[in-house]
Amino acid sequence: MPVVTGVSFEAGSKLRYFEAGKMSLSVGDMVIAQTERGLEMGRVVDPPKEVAAAVAPAGLKPLMRKATQDDLRRAREGRQKDGDAFLRAVEKIEEHGLDMKLLAVRSTFDRKRMTFFFCAEGRVDFRGLLRDLSSHFKARIDLRQLGPRDVARVVGAYGRCGLGLCCATWMTSFQPVTMKMAKEQGLALIPEKLAGACGRLRCCIRYEHDWYKDVKPMLPKIGSQVETEQGAGKVVEHRVPEGTFVVALEGGGQVEVSSPELCCWLAGEQGPPCQRSRDHSEEAKQD
Repeated sequence: MPVVTGVSFEAGSKLRYFEAGKMSLSVGDMVIAQTERGLEMGRVVDPPKEVAAAVAPAGLKPLMRKATQDDLRRAREGRQKDGDAFLRAVEKIEEHGLDMKLLAVRSTFDRKRMTFFFCAEGRVDFRGLLRDLSSHFKARIDLRQLGPRDVARVVGAYGRCGLGLCCATWMTSFQPVTMKMAKEQGLALIPEKLAGACGRLRCCIRYEHDWYKDVKPMLPKIGSQVETEQGAGKVVEHRVPEGTFVVALEGGGQVEVSSPELCCWLAGEQGPPCQRSRDHSEEAKQD
């Protein structure tokens, strides 16, 4: 059976699988692989494991080698050269008077292929620029125009959570995000608050969407009358991430209650209703 390992060639890129053979590899190791773009360096993300030949990825290619110290040095030098190439390309863009903004330059490990990422309002006739870059760098040049989401992924930034953008750190593909998802989660429908660095709806809006769809039917409707251990009251709020709802008691104060149905569903068993509550009444605070 072939021994297969998953390799990522840049943050947020799709995982590629290669045959590791007898190489001793661990997650985080750098490796050299031959891809359709040329010779590239990547990082092991999925450790080597034996898989049946029938389920092995089609067209599986062997890894060339585990990266050596010399390979790592060449990779660092390559990133520096990409920085110089970026500046050179900006000069050429200005010379040709093109209405486009260069975002990043990515080269293969063997530097036989270079990709220049850019954004622009419309179509750009970059044929003259392409000839100049090919002549200067003596490599195959790709000029790739990106949409708003891909711009954020390539450039990178920090989200509202204070962490690096998901698309630039771990996401491998974009999934649909809609205003309906935000509405179902009770988020304020203010575009500025819902937008990410790309100007589109934040990808994280969909992360808890399935949880909301599963949990909401198990909670009593807003405005309905319910009985709690502290007395009767009206449901005024759903706290779906916690799986609870808030009841305004007729005698004053509020109590947070978990749905019996939800408790049993989480436990994965049938049994007597379970309920936990947290008293927020003024009387409890005074005690």
